[in-house]
Amino acid sequence: FSDYEAQSRHLQIDAIVVNFGDTNPERNQTLNAVAELKRNDLDFPIICMMDNAEPAHESLALNLGANEILRWQDDKLVQLTRLKKRINTHKAINILSQHAYVDGLTGLYNKRSFEKTYQREWRIAARSHLPVSVVLLDFDYFKRYNDKYGHCAGDECLKALSQVIKSNIFRPSDIAARFGGEEFILLLPDTPLDSALIVANRLRVSITDKQIPHEDNPNSDYVTVSLGVATVNKIDDFEAADLINLADNALYKAKNAGRNQAFGLQLD
Repeated sequence: FSDYEAQSRHLQIDAIVVNFGDTNPERNQTLNAVAELKRNDLDFPIICMMDNAEPAHESLALNLGANEILRWQDDKLVQLTRLKKRINTHKAINILSQHAYVDGLTGLYNKRSFEKTYQREWRIAARSHLPVSVVLLDFDYFKRYNDKYGHCAGDECLKALSQVIKSNIFRPSDIAARFGGEEFILLLPDTPLDSALIVANRLRVSITDKQIPHEDNPNSDYVTVSLGVATVNKIDDFEAADLINLADNALYKAKNAGRNQAFGLQLD
């Protein structure tokens, strides 16, 4: 499933339909597939197609994570109607659940959502032997900005920065989140350090180009940001927290070097 997971991040999928099979080996394979999909938090309704399955098999499939059971002998129009209904119900539930994962001020994902996605992408990278990068972004002299312009203006500035961040996220697999206060984080799966630094510097320049006034920024007349970039290549040798800690260390180095810049570090 590692190849499938990596590919699915770039596709628009409404549902996954699996054939329950006619023999016990086929049925065991299907049940294992359903369980594997659920373990890896792939957020699609799973439809299990059965043909004269015993009630025990149907119950087991549902308990393992199947969302709907359809039978091959049923009318095709009925099958299609049930499938559409399940997909629409799942989408409606997702819309409601997203409110629990979105930061109310910025509209970006919140820390809870980031951590859930990060753990999933870490597992995918471990199986696929792909690099993972994160970017920590911090508003330079944000306290001075609040003191100068007021907290309401500070909130509006964070909203403006969030829009710039959103406009610089191009791949479906990349996400941006508010990590706390004036700090944001980007998750870039399957991204080496040099590419992550390109993303970070593109983002930094885009924010500077907004020319949001910041009179108490000693390095510029406008709002600037510092970014810490961290990449792991041999993921099996490290824990997920190691990459975040390295990004924090890189951010410290960017600030210590004068701010308004990106600094990159790598776990090998």
